[in-house]
Amino acid sequence: MVTFDQLRSVDLSSLGAVATDFEQLVQKWDLSSALATDVITPLQGSGWTGPASDAAAGVLTRTRTQLDLGFDEASALARALRDAHTQFAAAQQALQAVLDDAGKQSLTVDAAGAVHWPPAVAQADKHDPDYASTYQDKAQAIAQRITAVLATATEADAAAAAALAADTGSGTSAFNSTPLGGIPEEEAKQATDLLSLGSKATDAQVAQLDQLLKDHAGDPRFTTAFYGSQDPSTFLSNYAAMAQSADYAGSAARSASVKDLEANLGLALANATNTQNQPHVTDAWEAALRKAGASHLSMYPGQPAEGQPYGYQILSNLLRTGNYDPHFLDPVAEHITQLSMANPTMWDSVVVHHAYPFQDIQFLGQDGTGFNPMSGVLDALGHSPDAATHFFHDPATHYAPDGTAQGPADPPIKYLDVLTNNGPGNLDSGSASVLMDRDSSINQHPSTGLPFPGETTALGHALEAATVGIPYDATNAALPPHTAAMSSVMSDVVSKFGHGDGPKMLSGPGALFTNLNGSLGNMTAAYIGDVQTAVVGGVAPMPSFGAPANLENGDTVKLLATLGRDPDAYGSIVQAQEAYTRAQVQDVMLHSANHHDLTAAVGNAAQPGGTVEGIMSGARANEVFQNQQVKDAAYNAKIDQKAAWGTKVWDLTGGNELGKVPGGSYVSGQIDGSIQSYADRFKSDHGGSAQDESLQDLLKAGSGGSASDSVFASAGTTLSPTDVSDLAASASSRSTAGFDHGLLMFNNGVNGGTGTGLGGPGAGSKG
Repeated sequence: MVTFDQLRSVDLSSLGAVATDFEQLVQKWDLSSALATDVITPLQGSGWTGPASDAAAGVLTRTRTQLDLGFDEASALARALRDAHTQFAAAQQALQAVLDDAGKQSLTVDAAGAVHWPPAVAQADKHDPDYASTYQDKAQAIAQRITAVLATATEADAAAAAALAADTGSGTSAFNSTPLGGIPEEEAKQATDLLSLGSKATDAQVAQLDQLLKDHAGDPRFTTAFYGSQDPSTFLSNYAAMAQSADYAGSAARSASVKDLEANLGLALANATNTQNQPHVTDAWEAALRKAGASHLSMYPGQPAEGQPYGYQILSNLLRTGNYDPHFLDPVAEHITQLSMANPTMWDSVVVHHAYPFQDIQFLGQDGTGFNPMSGVLDALGHSPDAATHFFHDPATHYAPDGTAQGPADPPIKYLDVLTNNGPGNLDSGSASVLMDRDSSINQHPSTGLPFPGETTALGHALEAATVGIPYDATNAALPPHTAAMSSVMSDVVSKFGHGDGPKMLSGPGALFTNLNGSLGNMTAAYIGDVQTAVVGGVAPMPSFGAPANLENGDTVKLLATLGRDPDAYGSIVQAQEAYTRAQVQDVMLHSANHHDLTAAVGNAAQPGGTVEGIMSGARANEVFQNQQVKDAAYNAKIDQKAAWGTKVWDLTGGNELGKVPGGSYVSGQIDGSIQSYADRFKSDHGGSAQDESLQDLLKAGSGGSASDSVFASAGTTLSPTDVSDLAASASSRSTAGFDHGLLMFNNGVNGGTGTGLGGPGAGSKG
């Protein structure tokens, strides 16, 4: 182990110089080309023939091969030496930083690395019972940091020694034909060797493998060497055996390591397959992975091939972690989907042919969603926005059963339609959902193709990433502008679930896709400008964030009427709606000189928001009072939980615009700080109140009040108080009119057939 004194005092300049010398040697290497130019080519042109000529040619060929191998070995040694110098220098700097911190705390560190604190000198310190314990805690913290730095240096030292030994090899008569490379490549080999142990790995070895992946999952040299050196089918079999061993080993530590390992393997796979990284795995390796995915992999001796798991079933849970390159993920996603389309019982057939029930298989997960790899690949798309957009938008590629690309799909495939096949269909009829999955502990022989909640939730995540542009769980990430492809997918989604009987898929008896509602609410919030434009029939287009989605009026209204019944979706939409409407009203006020009729402009900015709120409030009141399916408390809780959507939309619209005008930052600060207080107006607890009363309360809470407040907040000093009051009243009036219109649309049956309205126009506000 590297000692404290060794790391502190070692002079790394010599190591750096050696690394530089090897790098320059490689850069200037011309022996092979010189041999070809100066010897081999003239000799071949000389006309010399015969036994002596043939012998000379053989010697020259072997010589040239050795020179090429020498170049490879020198290159590997250069990488190993530079890696060693870089890691030792970083460790030395880290150690010095710890020593500097120790000095600032009046602590000293001796040559052996022991930490000491000053004796109490002052009388107050001598009588302070906490003096020694306080310094002891400080010293212990410094000692722990020193230990961690030394452990890192020791690991680097061992890896460097192993890499150098592997690069030079053991032969004395020739150069090494397979030099390993530098430290990342050596540590990747260590990880590969550990994984190859499969179920025979000890708890300590599983933990060691997990730590290697955790430390290096973001290093392309490590991840590419780790995955690229393994045949995909061998990798999947070894991982499955190691993961499954945690089930019967009876070790909590092993189970925890395997669970963590699964996530780190996914992160490493995303890194290794990212074409923006250098290096990355080859297209041939990815093709081999797809072939392995569609093949039964031998895991259980004595079981028939049909009873062995498919490679994709093993890969599925690894895909749940990481943001994947479309170049890798989309072919995998398309291949799995097309396999499921061709045979929806493909994945479950493993159970039927296995001699004993599969119970709690580690690599399949514990929630009944592991047998169908569609679940894992949809989760991967949910974390990979670019890949998700391409998957749902681009023309499909046809893949052969072994994963080989065959060209454009004919007939074309629209994956949104395939994934929302709402059945229920008999498996023999061909109409079963490709999201069908089985519960490993309940149904050994499924007979109907209905999607399970885990799959539909994952589908929502994938659609959210595809349309919003960030991973579904990246709650604090800024929203990117909508591309034309993203907006096109959003338009398809609104049409799918807002047109015809689409709402029945999301709400009401027998709805199979209710788990999509939360994601659909987030998506609607992200497209709130397009939604406002749609609900007023496009007569007064509101600004879109990026490429417009061109949503259809009737489909949008019906979808809103459906999502308003779900507290999760409702929370996102009203938060976004509140922020967006205020932003548009303020934009008019701050650019009043651009509007010939300021009163009309303010009203045009306020009314669409009121229409959206009228639809949403009608749906909420209907669900709470008439259907009695959801309590006010559920809506109130989601309004709080979805507060981030108000902030996101404000930042994209009002906050962005206010930053461009004098004094805008002050106004933005005021508004940004009050987002939650405005959203709180939508909270209510009506108990035994009548429906009319509940709608009146929601109207008072809604965009009418915020629209008028926005006028006052951004009026500036160019308008008289009377003019400002008139504009505020106009904004409130137009918002109220919009609310009434939205409620009227809901009551007239645009709620998608999922329930009745509230009895007619008279149920709304009285103006």
